[in-house]
Amino acid sequence: MKHYIFLITILFSACFQIYSQSNQQVNLRKSRITEELNLPAVQLNFGYSYTIPSGVLASRYGNFNGAGLDVMYRNEKGWLAGGSFFQYWGGSVKEGGILDSLSGNSGYLIDDNGNLAIVRMYMYGYQAQVYFGKLFPLTKKNPNSGILLKIGTGILQHRIKFQHTINVMPQLEDNMYKGYDRLSNGIMASQFIGYQYSSLVKTIHFWGGIEFMQASTTNRRGFNYDTRQYDNLAKSNFAIGFKAGFIIPIYLYGKGEKPGSEIYFD
Repeated sequence: MKHYIFLITILFSACFQIYSQSNQQVNLRKSRITEELNLPAVQLNFGYSYTIPSGVLASRYGNFNGAGLDVMYRNEKGWLAGGSFFQYWGGSVKEGGILDSLSGNSGYLIDDNGNLAIVRMYMYGYQAQVYFGKLFPLTKKNPNSGILLKIGTGILQHRIKFQHTINVMPQLEDNMYKGYDRLSNGIMASQFIGYQYSSLVKTIHFWGGIEFMQASTTNRRGFNYDTRQYDNLAKSNFAIGFKAGFIIPIYLYGKGEKPGSEIYFD
């Protein structure tokens, strides 16, 4: 019995010591952050996007999803600059008749073995851009949180992706699918308004907002097999994206100090 009491006492003492050290570190972080509220930081913003297309883009695709990474530097005055990459995908392709020229007399797609083929079409694309903007804090107590405004420019690309895992479709294999996939890309511009919350002490960091996109894209295939026509005119693309995600901030402590300043991952 005495041995158990002795072990429990040691275990309790160890836990208390670990808690005390952890509490001291938190208090040290609090005092350090209190002294330097406007901390410059590098932010890794991971996010999800739900995008609603309009105009020409909406005539080809339905709403689509996206996921990506945003790397941003923010100085002590709230000015920021960075770059982002979002991959897009969607299960709704509205543009009909693309594969009608591959259908038999029955109106159904036939594979290489003479069987009925099942081909599914998806939206697939990406957005890559650089931007700059500013963070407007709503309170002096936490200048790392507030209204986030950004404007950017970059590239928007989208195409139709075909999937046929069971059937053998030589019409859509190798390079033949390029005559049907409508691969398009071009220069885009964006405007973002949202909010980010970055806790001074606790590891709670998130962001969210609305992004407006405008792009001018051109069909890079040049010729569509199904319409048997050249397609090389620039088209206007518009979309509204609802984005949200979490942040991994890397605070750059020690402004104005000697070499060896601290870098803190929260």
